[in-house]
Amino acid sequence: MSDPSGPDRPDDLSPDVSLEQGSELHPDDVELIERLRRIVEVVDPVPVDLVESGRALFRLHRPGVDLMTMLTAPGAGGDAVPDADGLVGAGLAAVRGPATSHLHFFELGTVTLDVEVTVRAGFADVVGAVTDASGAVASVTLETPAATFTTEPDADGRFEVSRVPVALMRLTLARGQERPVATPWFDPA
Repeated sequence: MSDPSGPDRPDDLSPDVSLEQGSELHPDDVELIERLRRIVEVVDPVPVDLVESGRALFRLHRPGVDLMTMLTAPGAGGDAVPDADGLVGAGLAAVRGPATSHLHFFELGTVTLDVEVTVRAGFADVVGAVTDASGAVASVTLETPAATFTTEPDADGRFEVSRVPVALMRLTLARGQERPVATPWFDPA
């Protein structure tokens, strides 16, 4: 094996050429990289949905926001309770049509968020209550990958967002001068 810095090293490659120092690549290297790029585009192109998924992932990231903890596992809260006849939700289904309702609970320090998500006909109605010991919650923003809805909680911390297309969602609480807090992304169903 030969030493790359020894006498077998080609004369046209300078040992001080490096990308970290901002130096230019040798023209032969640039040509080789370009040829390899063209080959990869034909032989193994990047799937279009992978590029879109990557872009969506970066849109979903929010630096500078504290993440709340989900206190219930998906599907654990809000499950219907049987009525006196042992039927689960039969009375409500007759009145408002088939719907599912789930409760989700989140907390971070002195901030708590209770959310009920009712899914019906491809849309979700979200009703929630936020408690913040500092009283700093100014707005609640519900985000899905395709849409954003912002509302202000009332004096008791209650809020409502209707007709949200069913998708993964997250809630972000704007807190005036305090850092915003957000739930993790969760499945509303």
